[in-house]
Amino acid sequence: MIVFLLFAVALLAPHISPYDPGAINIKIVLQEPSPEHLFGTDALGRDVLSRMIWGSRISLLVGFVAMGIASLIGVFLGALAGYYGRWVEMLGDEIKGSAEILLKLKSDGMPLYALTNWSHEAFPVALERYGFMKQFDGIVVSGYEKLLKPDHAIYRVLMERYRINPAESVYIDDNKHNADAAAELGFHAIHFVSSEQLGQELRSLGLKV
Repeated sequence: MIVFLLFAVALLAPHISPYDPGAINIKIVLQEPSPEHLFGTDALGRDVLSRMIWGSRISLLVGFVAMGIASLIGVFLGALAGYYGRWVEMLGDEIKGSAEILLKLKSDGMPLYALTNWSHEAFPVALERYGFMKQFDGIVVSGYEKLLKPDHAIYRVLMERYRINPAESVYIDDNKHNADAAAELGFHAIHFVSSEQLGQELRSLGLKV
């Protein structure tokens, strides 16, 4: 009821306001309520009631703007919470054949390193979910480095931190752009398509998998 009344006053302001709310009259400053000025006047001699009536328009505008902003923020935060809340479900299961290849290389004493574009929030979840992640001798995570593949800078972080010679290393990635970037830096790069294809390419390099 109060909101409806405020809305009605705001719409009818030009018709029910007894005075111009901006009109200054220094002869009647700070007058007490009277029949001419029901709520008195302010320090500039402006009619207080008229200013309240016109002020209702500003109040409504601010209220609607605030509601709009709050709605947009609420939708964004809700979507964000939904995404992170279901992120574990979205990860899916490990690719069995690929995990087996990794474990075989590890058992043969091959040093293994990972370079991932995971965020710093998502990486701990993935590390806990996938047991094979613990087989790596070192991992460079995009979210911690503030760098992203295929930017050459993050590959150099991996190379320098773990003293990796790209000419003596194989780089595997399911994103062709990332694999191409590694090749540009001198790695023997493999664009992963399937576990079978990966196994064949590694065997062609003389690796027993």
